[in-house]
Amino acid sequence: MNQMDRWGVSLRALAYPKVMNVFSEHCFLIVKKIGQEQSVIISLDNSYVTNGTKLIYLLNEKIKKKLSMFSTSALPSFSLEGGYATIKTNEFECHLNGDMLKMLGLTHSYQDGGITYAPQSVVLGVLELSLYLLQPQEMMITCNIVEEAFYAQDRPKILKIVPIATNQIDFNAYNYIQFDDEDIVPVKQDRIDEVEISILTRKGDLINFVDHHDVKCQLEFKQIV
Repeated sequence: MNQMDRWGVSLRALAYPKVMNVFSEHCFLIVKKIGQEQSVIISLDNSYVTNGTKLIYLLNEKIKKKLSMFSTSALPSFSLEGGYATIKTNEFECHLNGDMLKMLGLTHSYQDGGITYAPQSVVLGVLELSLYLLQPQEMMITCNIVEEAFYAQDRPKILKIVPIATNQIDFNAYNYIQFDDEDIVPVKQDRIDEVEISILTRKGDLINFVDHHDVKCQLEFKQIV
């Protein structure tokens, strides 16, 4: 690029698979059998879950798998009715962390230390299950070749900020966005050897897609008059 010219770049199209909404580090419970000292951590796999019924199914299947050594005991179980979740602890003490409680709607407010439910407890949800509570609401797309911008007390090189839709229910659906507005961002450097694009959350963490190798961006370079 000629130093006398002023160039800009815009994101013209973005194609990406589903953004995960279930994370093992947030979606877990710790259970302990009556009369036992050892606890068992049961966590869901990182995934994209399309509806509450599926989430409850995955929870119950994970419980059965992790507590297979207690096959003769009544295991903890979850159910869903009218959008509200219920937990039955049966013969186990069950501790749910704050994120899990909020996602399942078992509490009105966030509980930093979580809640421990005694054996033989039945706890009904007070809020509808919130499947997208942990999914980022937007993607911040940054690029190494553009000028810095002030955002959230930081100065990232933002190319575009894109909201994440939650209304698609087909797991296999592929998201494609074509941007009508050019939204040209000035290019900072005169010579481009490599273009690096990152797709981040508002906190600066990488977005978790169900397939990281299937994200595509289309850029358009234009001379700024």
